[in-house]
Amino acid sequence: MDKKKRILSLDLIKGLACLLVIFLHVSSPFFYQDSSVVSHTYFSQVLYYVGTPAVPLFFMVNGFLLINKRSINYKYIFRKMFSILVPVLAWNGVLFVLYFLVGKGKNFFELILGSLIQKGLFFQFWFLGALMLVLLLVPLFNKLLKISRIAYLIILMVFLIICVSIDFLNHMYFNAPLQMNIIQTFRIWTWITYYLIGGFMGYIFHTRVYKRNITISVFLL
Repeated sequence: MDKKKRILSLDLIKGLACLLVIFLHVSSPFFYQDSSVVSHTYFSQVLYYVGTPAVPLFFMVNGFLLINKRSINYKYIFRKMFSILVPVLAWNGVLFVLYFLVGKGKNFFELILGSLIQKGLFFQFWFLGALMLVLLLVPLFNKLLKISRIAYLIILMVFLIICVSIDFLNHMYFNAPLQMNIIQTFRIWTWITYYLIGGFMGYIFHTRVYKRNITISVFLL
């Protein structure tokens, strides 16, 4: 799968996901008030729900690309994780300096860790923390898909059943989502599911040798 030619529709999807992330975050302050939905902000609600596919799209695109690499090892994964950490280190470094200048001492490593687990000013970096956790499993997913497509699909179905079961319980028996008290970084069953779906879409794409990039857009959307 390691082709130098870019799949343009994947770039389009990543661009769309970036736009949806903006929708998600600009609508959030107006969508919630004291943990309850503000009934009169219909436009913000629309923006919020339109933006929710952003994170799933990012995970699926990443799974599409990495699970189907010809070869992948942990040396590659650790390099990938380091590149993910670069913006986290940079932005928290700026924040650390600003805190120092105003006389508020902060632990640099606590700032970094906090941002990866949805805490602090840069709590949005939780996504990168979740992605790094999933990346640790990618060589296993890559090998599994090569050895047995059926086994891969069984694992995917197990995670899908977990996600659907939680969603069913949320709607039928609980007044609030079961996962609401779990930091998004650690809702790992959800992120693995999206990642595996993306990986299998990539498998279909490359084994069937689709010629039109638009096929990927249709599948992922």
